[in-house]
Amino acid sequence: MSHTPTDSLLYLRMSVATLVDAAQEQVAGINTPGTPEVLPHYVSEGLEMLDHVKDILRYEAALHGATVSTYSTGRPVRIEEREPTTREREDGVTEIATIPVTCHPYPDGHRVHPLFRKTTAS
Repeated sequence: MSHTPTDSLLYLRMSVATLVDAAQEQVAGINTPGTPEVLPHYVSEGLEMLDHVKDILRYEAALHGATVSTYSTGRPVRIEEREPTTREREDGVTEIATIPVTCHPYPDGHRVHPLFRKTTAS
């Protein structure tokens, strides 16, 4: 089942923006002990540029109507689930918990972009 150019814009708007957010968190050292309070100027500017990338993606997608919640293929643009994890309680006991996870699948419903899917030999 093929998808439309609008579907591609919608995928980029959602998925790439999420990847940029994750990259910004990694670069800024969010949730990393020992991260300096003030980042070097060049790092701050790089993070600001990534914000511009997200803004441009959202703007261009909106210009072409890529703001719906379902692709033309009938697949959802966003899936919210809970995944298992572990966490340590105050008393030192490790327990199983769940955390919310958001996924932006490709228009064909696969969770991995075609460029990164493993192919199997026939």
